[in-house]
Amino acid sequence: MNRRPPFELRARFHGILDWTCPWCANLNRSRVNRTAWRIQCKGKDCRRRFTFGVLLQSLAKVQYAGRPQLPPPDVAFPAATLNYWTSGANVNRLVQDPEEDHGQQG
Repeated sequence: MNRRPPFELRARFHGILDWTCPWCANLNRSRVNRTAWRIQCKGKDCRRRFTFGVLLQSLAKVQYAGRPQLPPPDVAFPAATLNYWTSGANVNRLVQDPEEDHGQQG
């Protein structure tokens, strides 16, 4: 029995976002506030624009394993997936484990 969460994912960044441009590899630092949704590469010959969001992945498979979880190897500066955004589309998304509710009692 797979169950969807009862509430919609809501998230926002506030502060500094360090990121590398996937086209020119320029290391960028962008200041973002509560209403920001676009960032721009500061590479001299690039200047590409991006939107940014949050990807939350469920830890249901390891949540009740009874042993500590190892942190991801890219925890200091994680790799990110590049998707092509369409105007008006959501930037935040939740990835659920398809077997999230199996084996849990409640």
